[in-house]
Amino acid sequence: METKLKTIPRVRVGPLCLFNIDEVFIWLVNHFYTSTSSIELENGFSFPITPLTIHTILGIPLGGFPIQTGPTTETFDFIRQEINMETPSIEYPFSLVSENMEEDKFCRVFLLIVLSVFIALNSQGVASSKFDSALVNIEAVAKHDWCLFTISYLVYSINKARNENNNGKHIFPRGCKLALVISYFEFLLAPGFSIPNSLPRLPLWTSNLSNSYMALDALHGSSNLFGRLPDSGGASKLPKPGHAVS
Repeated sequence: METKLKTIPRVRVGPLCLFNIDEVFIWLVNHFYTSTSSIELENGFSFPITPLTIHTILGIPLGGFPIQTGPTTETFDFIRQEINMETPSIEYPFSLVSENMEEDKFCRVFLLIVLSVFIALNSQGVASSKFDSALVNIEAVAKHDWCLFTISYLVYSINKARNENNNGKHIFPRGCKLALVISYFEFLLAPGFSIPNSLPRLPLWTSNLSNSYMALDALHGSSNLFGRLPDSGGASKLPKPGHAVS
């Protein structure tokens, strides 16, 4: 397995981790404007989530070819043949990983796991086909605009959940929860915490740090309302729109 793991950096997908951030994510979704892809709070705090924001947080490829979210029949069939299942659950790709897998297939399955769990999580509990077109040619994976895809899928997921909920259903919005939550945390002033300036930002946000910020920012007497900590007045590690990341 160590040999196969060495192939992962070739597709330039950085380390991703998982914390229980559902409550603060839902709170932010309720203050997220899909028309501008921005967080706008009652206290005047406002910050757009741009492809550069996503790149700064996750370290995934920025710019390049847009991902065709409507795969052709041939593309859909190819990916499903690779994993031997037409509608795979999110858990299913984990069972495919083995030491004797061909390298491109291993990278493809690994990406399917990362994208299904962290970037394009959906409410059906199955792997989305919206990124299939970018997984056919493994050599070209890093040439696609994964940051733009991440934002587009988040906006799509939030709009879909809102429409379904307006029709009497109860759908939990999906998409990249980490990007939305960390972009908000980066603006908060938390006493006693000093976070390094390194990029990407995601590895710095450990479970302990994230849980501390959630606890400090939660309003007294509520487990699902936030906004207690002051913001830094724009002094964030995240770049402003139009600024480059070195």
